[in-house]
Formats: sequence, C-alpha cells, structure tokens
Amino acid sequence: MTEMKLPYFPFYASDFLSDTEELTNAEAGAYVRLLIHQWKNKSLPKLLTGKLLCYLDEWPNIEQYFPLCDDARRRNPRLEKEREKIISRREKQSEGGKKSASQNKLAPKLLNKLAPKLPPNIAESESESDKESEKNKDSINEALLPFLSLAAKFHDTQAKNWPKQTVFKTSLRAKTDLTGADALEKLHRLDGWSMDEISDLLEWIPEDEFWRVNIRSLGNIRKKSSRNDAKKIENAQASMQRNPKEKSITDLVNEARERQGLDVIKD
Repeated sequence: MTEMKLPYFPFYASDFLSDTEELTNAEAGAYVRLLIHQWKNKSLPKLLTGKLLCYLDEWPNIEQYFPLCDDARRRNPRLEKEREKIISRREKQSEGGKKSASQNKLAPKLLNKLAPKLPPNIAESESESDKESEKNKDSINEALLPFLSLAAKFHDTQAKNWPKQTVFKTSLRAKTDLTGADALEKLHRLDGWSMDEISDLLEWIPEDEFWRVNIRSLGNIRKKSSRNDAKKIENAQASMQRNPKEKSITDLVNEARERQGLDVIKD
C-alpha cells in the first residue's frame, strides 16, 4: 500500500497557547519546529543530533513534550494521535467514495459509450480481442468510478455558477465529466494527491472568487502555468492553503469533540 502523504497537520491555537504559557518565545518556537520535524520524520531521536542540535538550549524545558517511546524514539503523543485520526478519516472517505461511485449505475454506461473518445491510455485498444477488451473496460470503469463521482459533483456546482458554459450543455456533459475524471485519476496516480486533498480542493474552488472563474471544469487542471511552471491545480491548492475556507460551527464543534474522544456530528 502506498504511504499516505500528509503535508500538513492540525494546529489548535488555543490548546497550544494554554499548554505553553510557561515557555519563552524561543522555547515555544523550538517546540513548534520539533513538532514539524516529528511530523515529517514520524519521530525524533532519543538525543538531539545533526540539525536538531540548534535546539539544545531550549531542550530542557520542552523535553517533557516529547517522551521516549518503546522503540527508543521520541514522539509528542498528541501529534501522533492527530496523525492516526487523519489517516483513518482519509481511508474511510476513500472507501466511502468508492462505494458511492460503484452504486452509480449511469457511470459504467457512460464509460462504455464514450470510451473511444477518451485519451489513448484510457480508451480500449481496437486491436485487442473482444474478451481482452471487455476485461480492460471493466478495469477502466473500476479505476475511474471514484473520480467520476467527484468530477460530476464538482461540475454540478459549477454548472449552476456558469449555466451557459459550453462544456455543461446536455450533449457534452457526459464527456466533460469523463475528461475531468481522467484528470483527477492522473492527479491521484501520477502526482501523488490523496483522495482527501482532491475532495477538499474541489469543495473550496467554487467558493473562491478567483478560482471559481479560472477552473470551471476539470479537463485541463494539470496544465502547467506559463507564469510559474506549476500546474493550474497546484496553484489553486497554494491559494487554498493561504486562504482556507472558513470553518462552520459544525466543523468547530467536531474538532472539539474529537479532542475529547467523542464521535463527530454528521451532516
């Protein structure tokens, strides 16, 4: 199983301030930097070495936050608990997306109907035997279904924002969804994006004044920008990280419940 990429971790400002009131600014800064090192490397060494030596002066007062574990490595327990929750949540979301998509009876019909119009790596080869073609077709359906579900949901939202957009016309909508699903599948398989990262960004784009205009459909999201040589979707993600969607009351309540070990409230 491919290791899940976790480029960021939850940071609870109120908890951090209350837990570090007795630390100096230098010690609090060192604490945060060591949390980042742990998140990236999954643990800290028993004794600070290498790049971590710069925190030796602050270490006596922050060592308590990184207890020694059975494997002789140091870890902040709260941070590892957050890691486990994120991984568990993403796995559940991924499975839920696959299950939901597999129930979409229309998706396989669309894929079979429009397979010849898909890019070469998606469309079945005409030179293959009928038996092999059917086998490949089933594989194509299974691989694209989760992404087709995401693309269709995104395009439903954008079609309301841009009802006169050509790609959202009834005659072209199926092809628009399939092309978008293909782009999302490559984003996941080739670029290493998790399903959760993709889903979060697709929810954010229609709410952002700039990106809801510049990404109306998903077909060309992996196209590189001439401005900074980054893919369009990567630039959108960078904007989202700078301007995250404001959390709802339910989101805030669920974060508090998770910290207390309680079940979250479902919409």
